[in-house]
Amino acid sequence: MARGSLREVETLVEIAFGLHYISKEELAEFRELLDHHGRMLTRLLKSLAA
Repeated sequence: MARGSLREVETLVEIAFGLHYISKEELAEFRELLDHHGRMLTRLLKSLAA
């Protein structure tokens, strides 16, 4: 469920960029944050499964 929510936010950010609500620089910042949170989520899920 958490991964689905992360992907939903990614989609909304891409839409916002496509509609020119955010700049290319902001898009890059969002992508970095989303990548970071995705990696944190993966580590959390792995630790819970262990």
